[in-house]
Amino acid sequence: MSRTLAAAGNAESYARLVITRGEGSFGLAPHLGGEPRLVVIVRPLEPPAPELYERGLHLAVARTRRTPPQAQDPAAKTGNYLNSILALREAHAAGADDAILLDLGERVTEASTSNVFFVKNAVVVTPPLPLGLLQGVTRAYAVEAARADGLLVREAPFGAGALADADEVFLTSTLREVMPVTRLSLLEDADPRPRPVADGRPGPVTRRVHEAFRARAAKAMAG
Repeated sequence: MSRTLAAAGNAESYARLVITRGEGSFGLAPHLGGEPRLVVIVRPLEPPAPELYERGLHLAVARTRRTPPQAQDPAAKTGNYLNSILALREAHAAGADDAILLDLGERVTEASTSNVFFVKNAVVVTPPLPLGLLQGVTRAYAVEAARADGLLVREAPFGAGALADADEVFLTSTLREVMPVTRLSLLEDADPRPRPVADGRPGPVTRRVHEAFRARAAKAMAG
């Protein structure tokens, strides 16, 4: 990967590693693949616009449900994003920036490519990994940073109602880091129009988690 990064010549890069089963005949049977192939994709890093952290995102709780682990384990990092694509299409049709997917038990799992957190009475809550969500590296770093900064972080199941009633909501991902959510649309609700999260502005706990995350990441990069 280092050679690809050097050849790209970007000041900062976003890199994705893809492992395929290799070239082979058409068909799904595993034995039809040839030698496994590693593909390295590098592009210039384009972080979110700074104003997004001041305004926050509009998220829609989609009608599309998260694929259950019994069908395809969502905790596996694969190239099959159809589930998220369908939910994201719903969200964009509703004017939202991203989608939140519930599981078949009506519990929040994650956004299309981000992990979900909410804050209530200064307690930070995020879904537990056994629900079938991806164990994001940024999620883990944010949880560690928040706890080290003295915040109480719980991993517990919750439904869309907890987000609607939250003091703050935020997402974590590699590119977004810690991104506030300030509006929610519940697409299955009788009134799916956007509603503010609390006062509709990024909250102090979200900012605190983001600052702690960045400090912890900077320390790790410095060695």
